[in-house]
This record gives sequence, structure tokens and C-alpha cells, in this order.
Amino acid sequence: TSDATNSAETARRLSAELYRQLVRLLPPPRARGGGYAEQLRITEQVRVQGSWMDCIIVWEQLDHALRKQLDAGRWFLQVLDDLSLPDDQENPDTIQRDDILVDLQQHLEGVQTVVHQLSAVFDPERETHVHWISRSVQNQIVSLNGAPLDVSELLQQLVFSKMRSTILTSATMTIDSSFDFMSERLGADFARRLALGSPFDHEGSTLVYVADDIPEPNHPQYSRAMNSSLIELLIASQGRALVLFTSYRALRETRTAIKDKLEEHNIVVLAQGSDGSPRQLIDRLRSSPGTVILGTASFWEGVDIVGDALSLVVITKLPFPVPSDPVFEARCELYDSPFMELSLPNAVLRFKQGFGRLIRSAHDVGVCVVYDRRVVSKRYGSTFIQSLPPCRVTVGSTFDLPEAAGTWLQRSGRKRIASLTEGTRT
Repeated sequence: TSDATNSAETARRLSAELYRQLVRLLPPPRARGGGYAEQLRITEQVRVQGSWMDCIIVWEQLDHALRKQLDAGRWFLQVLDDLSLPDDQENPDTIQRDDILVDLQQHLEGVQTVVHQLSAVFDPERETHVHWISRSVQNQIVSLNGAPLDVSELLQQLVFSKMRSTILTSATMTIDSSFDFMSERLGADFARRLALGSPFDHEGSTLVYVADDIPEPNHPQYSRAMNSSLIELLIASQGRALVLFTSYRALRETRTAIKDKLEEHNIVVLAQGSDGSPRQLIDRLRSSPGTVILGTASFWEGVDIVGDALSLVVITKLPFPVPSDPVFEARCELYDSPFMELSLPNAVLRFKQGFGRLIRSAHDVGVCVVYDRRVVSKRYGSTFIQSLPPCRVTVGSTFDLPEAAGTWLQRSGRKRIASLTEGTRT
């Protein structure tokens, strides 16, 4: 018991020391206004640094302490299991032996998982995973992370090989009518494939408007031009909108630029990370006319609002993966042409997910606005539009956009009311 207590205390002390050593590997914290978490991928270049060697020394001591804790816990588990102790059925507050066994077993499994995960980082047998250190922007918490480079082998072992049949279904599995990218990533090249058209009449219900006179996103004047156009657009749509961003920094800049001006028109602007949880924001959009949500990350998928409450989806920027993301960076190294083979397909699938927030029933109508002219100015841009269901596509200026969006919503809205009325009469 004394050894177990000592090893537990030693493990706690060494865990704190390992944390301090990992923090030393990261650059000094940025201002909280940064858009992304600070991340350091653990590459071979990092592993030969002296500061990483310091982490190895602490990890070896921590590993020894954790394994001593496991040995002591297993011994005690065996002793307890061999004891024949009567359960005190008359006193429900008494801790029963079986409860102790279960709690101890769960604790040991947790310690074993930590030992295994740390060994994969500090003493990897083969590089099947990517590992990185991350410091969050909001609370400055530092964490050690890992992810598989390739999930196809895991899916084959844990899912496909154990099932007589498996059905994989999604509205965003094809790119330009092809399943090839997803089939390769999932290890499902052997699967039979079937692409079914959308049950919704996108040609009659959906306008996709691509602004072609706005600077590209890396231009210094892009944000100012986009925000100026966005104000006029949201006034024309009377709110009822979801504006999708690829970073919190861009989201916050737009919130600052448009919030006061839209509130003068009784349009409420709600921003992810500032005005409530995602569920709270969605509930307010669903129940309150004249509301706009500025969202990133989770808002590109999973948002399901039927009817007039969401009539406009704005994609501010094509959702290409962040080049410095450790998992994406490591996976790029596996491809001869990482942009065309990995970055572009990922962005197209994400783009389709964002577009899919708009039409959620057969009676919905809406407008999807794209403020990224690379859709028409770059050779690869057509892949984004061609991957969407057939719908009305207009390429035009930001000057004409508010009128085009407002006219479409009014005309299509009248058609929607007429169809609902006709359905009721029938």
C-alpha cells in the first residue's frame, strides 16, 4: 500500500514536470485574438532537440512510476478477488467488495491507456500516427495529442471485417459525381457505389450567387469589401441568415464591422463564441425573425432549420484546410500532389456541407452566397459548383447581389406559400 501511494504521488509530480517541459517547446503565447490554436507537430526535427530529450528523461521516470502503480494495483485486485467477504445487504451505505473491484479495474485501465498513449508519443515503434502539442487560444491549456495518419486500416479491422455488410451513406460523399476520394480514404475501394439525386428541387428553390468583383481572400481589402457587401445583403434578406467562416479571427472582425449597423435595421447579430452555445444560437435563429448567426467549425454541419428562419447561407471563404494543422500537414507528405489530391477534395466536401444547411425540406427556398471569387477565377474553382446539386447559379457583382437575393427570396417565397396552400386544399 505504501509503494502504491508513493508511486501515485511520484506520478503526479512527474506529470506536472512533463507538462512544464512540453510548454517549453512551444513559442510564447500569442495574444488571445489569434484565430487558431498554437500547435507544434512532433517531427524528427523536434525529436533531436535538447528540449525534447529533457521530455524523454521525465517521461521515462513517469513511465516507471505508472507501471509500478499498475503492478501494485493488479496485486491488490488479485488479493481482493481471492477474499471471501460477505456483502452487507442490510446497510446500503456500506461500500461493497464488488464496487471496489469495478472501480479499481476502471482506474487500472485508465492508467494503462495513459502508459500506452505516452509510449506511442515518446517511443514510437512505427510512425502510423501524427502527434502534436497544442495550446488553446481561449484558455491557454496545453495538451498532447495524437491521430492516425490513415484510418482505412482501422476501419477494415474494426468495422468492415466484422460485418457481413456495411452501408455508408452521406449527402457529402462525392466530389464532382465521383466517390474515389472517400473510397480511398475509408479503405472501401471494393464497395459497390450508388449516387442518388437530391429529393429537393434545388433548381426551383436555390440560387447560388458568386460575387466576382470582390478581392481574393488574401488581399488586404478583402475583409472591408466583404463586410460592406454583407451589410447590404443581410438587410435585403431581413436577417434569416447563417454566415460561415473558416477562422474565429475573421468571424470576430466581421462581427465588429456589421453588428451596430444591422441592429439599426432591427437585425440581431449573434456570433459563435460570444453570444451563447451553438445550440442556443440555433434556437434563437429558429424562433426569432431577423436574426443572423456568424459561425465557424461546427456550424458547417449539423444545423437543421426548416422554413423561412434560415433563408440565406453565406460562405465567406472556400474552406481549405489550415496548412499548418499537424494532421493535415503530415498527411500531405503522403501525396505527390497534396493540393489536388487532399486539400481540394477536403475543401469541396466541406463546401457541400455548408451549402447543405440551406434547403432542409421540399418547401424551403433560399440563397447561397459565395464571397470567394476563386470559384470562377481559378481553374479548380468549377469543381465546387459542379459538386453541388443542380441549381440556379449566378455570377455577378456585389452591387447587384442584394437585389438579386431579395428578389429570389420574395418570388420563391410566394411559390412556397402557394404550394403549401394548394397542398392544404388537396
